[in-house]
Amino acid sequence: MVLFGAGAACAQVEVDECEAPNVLIVLDRSGSMLEDNKWGQAVDALTQVTRTFESRLRFGLLVFPSIGRCGVSRLAALRSEVAPRNAMRVQGELGRARPDRGGATPIDAALTVSREYLIDLRDEGRRSFVVLVTDGEETCDGNPRDAASRVSGTGFPLFVVGFGGGVDRATLQNMAERGGTGMAYQARDGGELFAAMQAIADRAGEELCDAKDNDCDGRVDEGLPERPCETECGTGREVCVDGRYSGCHGGDIPTETCDGTDEDCDLRTDEDCQDPEVPPEEEVCDGVDNDEDRFIDEGTDSECDVECHRGRRVCVEGSYVECSARPVTGEMCNGLDDDCDGRTDEDAECVGLEICEGGRCLPPCPFNECPEYFFCEEDGYCHPIPCEPACDDDALCVAQTCRQMCVVDRDCPAEHICERRLCQPGMRPGTGVPEVPTVRERRDAGAGDAAVAEDESAGSCDCGASGSVAYVGAYVDAHGWLFGVLAIGRRRRKLRQ
Repeated sequence: MVLFGAGAACAQVEVDECEAPNVLIVLDRSGSMLEDNKWGQAVDALTQVTRTFESRLRFGLLVFPSIGRCGVSRLAALRSEVAPRNAMRVQGELGRARPDRGGATPIDAALTVSREYLIDLRDEGRRSFVVLVTDGEETCDGNPRDAASRVSGTGFPLFVVGFGGGVDRATLQNMAERGGTGMAYQARDGGELFAAMQAIADRAGEELCDAKDNDCDGRVDEGLPERPCETECGTGREVCVDGRYSGCHGGDIPTETCDGTDEDCDLRTDEDCQDPEVPPEEEVCDGVDNDEDRFIDEGTDSECDVECHRGRRVCVEGSYVECSARPVTGEMCNGLDDDCDGRTDEDAECVGLEICEGGRCLPPCPFNECPEYFFCEEDGYCHPIPCEPACDDDALCVAQTCRQMCVVDRDCPAEHICERRLCQPGMRPGTGVPEVPTVRERRDAGAGDAAVAEDESAGSCDCGASGSVAYVGAYVDAHGWLFGVLAIGRRRRKLRQ
């Protein structure tokens, strides 16, 4: 069975495709940064990394100290607020922020100002990170370890980079651990600093289970591993569905049957159970190939609602996971009725000079420059280039392409899947390589009755610790071709006889 992390509302579609997290670079400009040309190397490395990743990350720059020996004032220290495609601005500010030989290293104060700035930014629609680059240790009577805890405790992970040989490695490592990133980076020169910043940028843009395109590759929640889990009923797995991990299903956890008990330990009784005395002819979510097409549970995702938000329930090893519909929240600029009051994006706020229009925050274009698929309108903001001809009512214009809106895969045309509430090219369950041959096909292919009977009874045999059984044989397709088959299934996944 194949699972897809798709979106959940047909009438409402969140149109912002790329999350582009905020990354605030907090750079040490103490007097020691003038030694061994560390400042020049840092400027070159940071200029290169911001140019490389500005399409995926929104960079900002804060330098410290900014006033006297130990002072850090937001007005003077914050050289560039976080903003889209901000490499040129960061580069210019780096060139104007040369260190003062009398400057000390107020790390605590710099992190405190950084935290306050990101709080005031109120950019709740994307993640924000702080990246500290320092060549020394705290010299202004602060406590950088506690400062790191305060930054991460507010929801801003802290990356730490020690530059040169004069750093307090133990303190920086402790700061990274408290900052929620686990490991401090060490860089001896500009090349290693660029490599460290590149690794940090990759981590900041890692794909998460949140229904967003975190890495800006045009896909949502792709490549995320299943998470092992355990309940009183056994071990199973959690899968990413529409931006959230499901409850614990599959594995050794039994499938719900109509017997008045909660067999799968999800605090519900007999939900979605099937009467074993009346086997269905059409495919249902029960871990069985009901329609004898050699696919199991294909096309059984069902629609569901949480107040005004629509979602879907995905079938995992014969059981439905929870509804993927978004919970009711405060209003954000995303084209959705987040608070279910019948209105969309009312009073939604954007960051800085951006404005909310058409379900997205539009950045200004003071130099007549906009991202791909956008143009600079007369109002001074970047607007999406419209589709020509205009899309139908059940479609949305994304990157100058009309895409049909959907809830589940079967809402989409052939060779398309429902991903983030839009139909995308892709192979849906039940259209690829068959999972198992039917009993009739195995007999027609020449498998003896004894062999068929042995496989049919495999569900009650000792199948080992994994609880799996392999069906090995051959079948003939509609065109007369003979295929070999190896299909792996759970003990409760039995072919209809």
